[in-house]
This record gives sequence, structure tokens and C-alpha cells, in this order.
Amino acid sequence: MYRIAGVVMCLAISMAGAMPLRAAPSKEQAAKAKSGKVMAAPAKEKAASVVKVSKKPTSPVVTQYGINAQSSQASFEIDEVLRGSPFTVVGTTKDVTGTISVDMTTPEKSSVGIIKIDARTLKTDSPQRDGAIGRFILHSSDSGNQYIIFAAKKVSGLPKVISKAPMNLTLTGDLTISGKTKPATFEAKSVTITNGSMKGMAQAKIKRSDYGLFIPSIPFVADVPDEFTIKIDLTAAQVKK
Repeated sequence: MYRIAGVVMCLAISMAGAMPLRAAPSKEQAAKAKSGKVMAAPAKEKAASVVKVSKKPTSPVVTQYGINAQSSQASFEIDEVLRGSPFTVVGTTKDVTGTISVDMTTPEKSSVGIIKIDARTLKTDSPQRDGAIGRFILHSSDSGNQYIIFAAKKVSGLPKVISKAPMNLTLTGDLTISGKTKPATFEAKSVTITNGSMKGMAQAKIKRSDYGLFIPSIPFVADVPDEFTIKIDLTAAQVKK
């Protein structure tokens, strides 16, 4: 019997040695266990979030140029037969105004503002002809007909990068003469931008009949064609902000 009791005691001691020892619970754990609450395991730290820095869009660099009337000129040319000989009538004025906005960042967004030519100040080689043009052809004495106006809608041919190299551009829009408005296209040649100045020439072929510009019957004037040319030689200075 003593032998059996000894065996039992040995087994008990062996089992006790095999069981892992647990640390005594803290007072806080004991209190939570008593109240039935289970402590949650500490949460793992969240990985640091990656902040993506987006590039700010590049602000457009727009430079505005104003036409310098003293260095610019608007003109018209029309052929005729005067006293039996071919003759080209040229009328000019320096009273031309307008602005051009050049987008140096995105050149294709550049634009041309309203260009106005004072028809009352057009001068040819003859005061008598000037009077006839103003009274009977352009009717520029009327307040609504004083200005020849070009409102550009589109500028084509702009390069991807504005440089000092000459540019050939096409300007399409609406041209108003003597109160009548029709679509028109100006071809601009040798347009340059250097040292805060813009220079260039633009011209358009126009039909008198589109604008109701009829030549009065004069015995010594004949064979006046329907088509004539409007031309603008301009110099524009950068507008300082």
C-alpha cells in the first residue's frame, strides 16, 4: 500500500513540473476578470500613411501688347483706271487701336483683341477722293460707321514655343465695314516678339459687294474691281502691369 501511495505522489510531482507556470495577474487584470471584462490586446501601430504631394499646375504667363498708333498704320488698296491709265488708290491712317495677348506658357491660347480703324481719318493722294470715300462709299460721317472693326475669333499657326523667330499666322474672325459684318481672314506675316515689342503685317482680301461699298459714277474713273485689300502694319508695345 505504501508502495502505491509513493507511485501516485511521483506521478503528481512529474505532472506539476510539465505544466507551464503562469505569472500572477495584476490588480487591474484581476479587477477586470472579476467584472467579466476581458482586456483587449494592444493594437498594432498603424503603418505611417504615405502622403502624395501633387504638383501645382503651372500658372500661365500671359503678356499683353497694345498697338502703338504712332508706329503703326492701317491702309486699303484698290485698283482703278483713272483717265485711261491703270492706277492704284492707297488710303492710310495711323488711327488704329487694339491689343494682343500672348500666352508664353501655352502659345495656342494666345488671342487678338478688337482692332479698330478710324475710317474718318483715311487719307489718299486727293482730298476730293477722301471726301467722296467718306460721304458716298464708307458713310463714315455716321456714328455707327466711323470705325472699321475686326474681331478675331481664332489665331492659327502659333508655334509650340514662342521665340524671336518670325511667325506667319492666320487670323479668322468678323470684319465690320460701314455697319455691315462679314467673316474675314487676315494673313499675318513676319510677326516677331523681341525686347517687349511686337511687330508684323496682316492683310485681307475683301469684296466691296459684301459690305455694300459702291463706287459712284465718275466720268474719268473706270474699271474699279470688286476686290480690294485691307492691310495693317503694326508695332505693339508690352503693356506694363
